[in-house]
Amino acid sequence: MTDTVPRPDLTMDLVADGPLATIRLAGEIDLAAAPDLTAFGVLAASSAVVESIVIDMSDVSFIDCAGVGALVSVLHAARERSIDLRLHGIGPAVGRMLDLTGLKAMFGLPDLDGSHR
Repeated sequence: MTDTVPRPDLTMDLVADGPLATIRLAGEIDLAAAPDLTAFGVLAASSAVVESIVIDMSDVSFIDCAGVGALVSVLHAARERSIDLRLHGIGPAVGRMLDLTGLKAMFGLPDLDGSHR
């Protein structure tokens, strides 16, 4: 299954290949885009065959608190279904926001010093 949702400032691609679903994001994740990201992630988590979701954020240039909230919502939806969720390609903008909100550990990401608290 492949699906794409173009938005003015964010493109979301979902590629599901058996037990792995990959969500590729490019652009800005803000208040306007957060509900679509949540819906897209919940859709990926609702597949009966998906065991792991990777959210590729290599091309994300901006994220605000609403965007972080959407990621947390997708994480909860995945955990409810015992699906592993990983963030990939965390750049400076996303990393800083996850640091500021204290959510790196929730996503299994190392702190700036390399530790997993």
